Amino acid sequence: MDSNDRNDENRMIDVAERQDPTLTVSDHPGARVVALTGEIDILMTGPREQAFTDAAAGAPSLRVVIDMTAVTFCDSIGIGMLLRAAKAAWANKRTVELVGLHAHLARQLDIFGLTPYFRFHPDLEHAELDLVTPRAEKYSGDPLTLHPDPPTYLSEATVPSTAAEQRRAREST
Repeated sequence: MDSNDRNDENRMIDVAERQDPTLTVSDHPGARVVALTGEIDILMTGPREQAFTDAAAGAPSLRVVIDMTAVTFCDSIGIGMLLRAAKAAWANKRTVELVGLHAHLARQLDIFGLTPYFRFHPDLEHAELDLVTPRAEKYSGDPLTLHPDPPTYLSEATVPSTAAEQRRAREST
């Protein structure tokens, strides 16, 4: 067996272990939960991405909670898809909240400067699905007016703090 055969064999194993993306939508009092699982990459584009965007934009409540607890991988295509779905929700005056982000994805969102556009929760329980937040009722459609909390459930070691976060920490002591 030469090195090319071993590389082909490894690729076949990687493909076999791949977790295809899935999408589950459920409505709760005050929020629509869109749960994503698996690997969010180019295979999520097309009809799956359209279903995700439609689910976020068509939420009957003011809050769209995207549960990413079971997402095992998300590349730049996945982040773009997340942003397109969020923009569709914002256009319909919905807030977008992210649940269960793994540290690497939270760090990517922070590096790209996207954390101010979302609220973050460590899990669905903390998202308080049965309550509509007062600020959602005042939502103007501009995500910058939301002033969401940074992902404080992540340690400083996993997500570099921004200058604004450092300033707030100094002022509070």
